[in-house]
Amino acid sequence: MSGSRGSDAHLLIKHRSVRKNGPSDYTLLVASGNSAQAAALHEFEVKAGGKAKLSVEYGDFSAPLTKAAEALAKASCSDYH
Repeated sequence: MSGSRGSDAHLLIKHRSVRKNGPSDYTLLVASGNSAQAAALHEFEVKAGGKAKLSVEYGDFSAPLTKAAEALAKASCSDYH
């Protein structure tokens, strides 16, 4: 997955992980604070003549990322002068 096309083009590979759900069923987990973004399901044929499914889910690590973003926002509002 090159990350060169689509809405995920700006994400680095370290922001993604893959979960194997079954022999030909995978979930691509995208780390983000936005878990409200709808998941996408892709089905395709593989060389062995079978079919595979890949679903893309957003919001992996959403709780800690949201907490970190809130802390950064709070810190940027603080007066350090």
